[in-house]
Amino acid sequence: MFKFFLCALGLHIALLLLLFSNLNFFSKKQPVSANNPIKAVAINPAKLKAAEETKLNAERAELQKKEEHKKQEEAKKHAEQKKIDILKKAEEAKLDAQKKSEQKKPEKKKIEEKKEKLDTEEQMIQKQMEQKKKQVATKKAQEKTLQEQIAAEETAVSAEASAAMQGEVDKYKGLILEALQQHWIVPDNITPDLSATLLIRLAPGGMVLDVKLVKSSGDAALDRSAIAAVHKASPLPVPEDPKLFDQIREISLIVKPESK
Repeated sequence: MFKFFLCALGLHIALLLLLFSNLNFFSKKQPVSANNPIKAVAINPAKLKAAEETKLNAERAELQKKEEHKKQEEAKKHAEQKKIDILKKAEEAKLDAQKKSEQKKPEKKKIEEKKEKLDTEEQMIQKQMEQKKKQVATKKAQEKTLQEQIAAEETAVSAEASAAMQGEVDKYKGLILEALQQHWIVPDNITPDLSATLLIRLAPGGMVLDVKLVKSSGDAALDRSAIAAVHKASPLPVPEDPKLFDQIREISLIVKPESK
């Protein structure tokens, strides 16, 4: 811009010099005559300079205006280019997203298939576990039923054994009473309905270890005679089976003189 101004100023100065030289030439060559008067024009350098400056200012303003217009155009172009770049980037991003989405579709499908497979396997495992639970529950129920049957059988067997053992105990009680009656000397003038309860402790083989009067008959002579009869009848009849003997190791007997 400054160079252009200097060029214009130099051009105007050259024109002024050329103009002054022409005026001097005509003033020297043409004689002055009365019939052809010469009109002299006075040139004011200050006004000429002001006119030139005005013209230069106008040209400078025009150039500045053109520069501003150019800048505005460039700014407009830059804004449009920026907008185009933004749209381009958005489109590229959209295309990338679509591309990635297309790439992910097979993976997503594989994942869904794998998930379905896992769900199917999980359902199968759950069914197997439920079947096993049912089998275990059935087995437990069967075991419980079997245990109940065994317990019932054992109870029945135990009851039969107890009944049988009690029968054997009652049998040996009768034998002991018979042995006692054989050795019992009942005192005279004893009421027949009297009875005494004796607790007899025996050793294996029937040997009498001890006799205690648990309940008196009300007659001391009768009680003494009953105890004496037990000692006289020793050894008393007892079973050889140790388990059965344990049932009568200590035996309680009710003795009556009427049974004599």
